[in-house]
Amino acid sequence: MTAEGSFPRVLFLGNVFPLPSDDGTKMRIRHLLQAVASVTVVDFFTLHGDDDPLGDADELGVARVGGIRRAEAWRARPPARWALSSLPRPWAYRDVSAARRAVARFARDGYDLVWYSRVETYLTFGPIPARRHVIDFDVLEDERLATSARIEHRPALRSMADRIDRARWHKVQQRVAARVDLSIVCNARDRRRLGGRSVTIVPNGYEEQRPITRTPSSAPTVGFVGSFAYGPNIDAARTLIEEVMPAVRSQVTDSRLLLVGRRGEELFGTDTPPWVHTTGYVESVEPWLEPIDVMAVPVRYGGGTRIKILEALCHRIPLVAYRYATEGIDVVDRIHAILVETPDELADGVTALLRRPEEGERLAASGRRLFETRYRWSSIREQVAALVAELTQR
Repeated sequence: MTAEGSFPRVLFLGNVFPLPSDDGTKMRIRHLLQAVASVTVVDFFTLHGDDDPLGDADELGVARVGGIRRAEAWRARPPARWALSSLPRPWAYRDVSAARRAVARFARDGYDLVWYSRVETYLTFGPIPARRHVIDFDVLEDERLATSARIEHRPALRSMADRIDRARWHKVQQRVAARVDLSIVCNARDRRRLGGRSVTIVPNGYEEQRPITRTPSSAPTVGFVGSFAYGPNIDAARTLIEEVMPAVRSQVTDSRLLLVGRRGEELFGTDTPPWVHTTGYVESVEPWLEPIDVMAVPVRYGGGTRIKILEALCHRIPLVAYRYATEGIDVVDRIHAILVETPDELADGVTALLRRPEEGERLAASGRRLFETRYRWSSIREQVAALVAELTQR
């Protein structure tokens, strides 16, 4: 344990290497890791793949970095084990012994705190001796399954298995929460869903890389940002292309849709309407936000906090979104954004803001104030640093 006069030692376990921070999961891990490292000595060990190779410790400001490739971390067992297991897929038929041996070789004796990023990290690496344990439930897996089941059409047997796994995830999450000293969630909604003792909220945030200069484009532009390798974003983009934008263009005839993110160009291929523009993967999102007049977010399932909402608030982009897409973020209808339930309502909201830009500017200014008071990563990091200092001094 901590020797007198020395810094506490923390082992931070990740489910992805967080650089480059090009999605919400990586952003959260990077900022939380840096917050912990700002007050104590941190070793970082993570799962990683070919698309997120390990970097060095200096990049993250930690003492040591180690990891194991996902392809090496788990060995498949017969899928039939799922029927007799209390674990959900795919954990019911994963042998994690290789991952546990790897972290045992990396870890040093006497950690004051072990921090787990997501429940999958706990299931992979298991309980590691320390004075205190923390788990960040960035996403509640039972809720993610529940929302996707409401939207995606699945065969009867798959639907039945999903219902079983949703119940199993709920129990697993509660068991893990009971074994650690502190559970972290992103918002009050998830705290109610998780239940249990010692649960605190650390919201997701967004860090402004540079101020953008809103520049009028050649045509009124509706934007949507995300990876189009992800089901909820694909569903949202199809809603925009097939239902929302035709209605908008019937009123604002020269309007266009800008899809910012990897694989957007693959959604329709050669059948993509001429008024849809795609960027593919971009190193930095900010330059592509500058021509957007209205951000439209018809995300209706998935899990976690939608960073694209915080992005719009930060950069003062007028926002129209499904209510579900803003869950966990304190956005108020007609104060910070226009919140809707259907594609028709979304089209009406977008059309209204394209026709009345002064209303969009009013909402965007209010949204920026909300971002500054609650969702800056710099402020959230201070909260996390204080939390870690308290935990390691008990």
